[in-house]
Amino acid sequence: MRIHLKTFIKKFTPIKDSFPKGLVLFTGEQGMGKTISAVFYIRTLKEKYPDLIVYSTIQFNADYATIVTIPELEKILLTRDKDRKPIAFLIDEIQNVLFSKSSKINQQVVMSITQQRKARKTIVGTLQEFLDLDTRYRRQLRAVVRVKRIGRVIYETWLNPETLSFDNDARRYTGKGTHEIWKLHDETAQMYDTFEIVSQSLEFDSSKLKGSAPT
Repeated sequence: MRIHLKTFIKKFTPIKDSFPKGLVLFTGEQGMGKTISAVFYIRTLKEKYPDLIVYSTIQFNADYATIVTIPELEKILLTRDKDRKPIAFLIDEIQNVLFSKSSKINQQVVMSITQQRKARKTIVGTLQEFLDLDTRYRRQLRAVVRVKRIGRVIYETWLNPETLSFDNDARRYTGKGTHEIWKLHDETAQMYDTFEIVSQSLEFDSSKLKGSAPT
């Protein structure tokens, strides 16, 4: 056995960074509030990290967000950030981007973004059905958020991806997680009223849809 004694006296400075990197997906039926929940999450990140840069394919009323098309987003995703400022990418109906023939955003791109040790980047997407997501992308997940709205009250279940398992009886994935509840108020309602999906001319490739339920 060889012991490198010099390594025990050299200084080590740990990287102190609490920014939540990785892929966060908000899921839920249409009209249940998954999009407004994703925007609300982006807003909480902005409050905690004031220097956060936000790129979004969703048109919403916030001066801190840069609205981009999918081709513009692809270029930004593939660009390395030398300043190491935190960056959030908000993508609505993310499965249409990941399974598009013309899209340059693939599993390798998502993996490189979410696993870069020094990168401070997160991809926040909305997805109506979690089963639509290719299993390869699930390995990059930080959280799956199930959203349900009753009136103006939003219920969010934040599931830990490492605990997910398929429930054959319920025909859905279940797992351990935490719960968050918040209520729509004037500020979020005004943002919600101005939602508009940026025009995207993407050709959907059904052959890439591999997220079917286990048999």
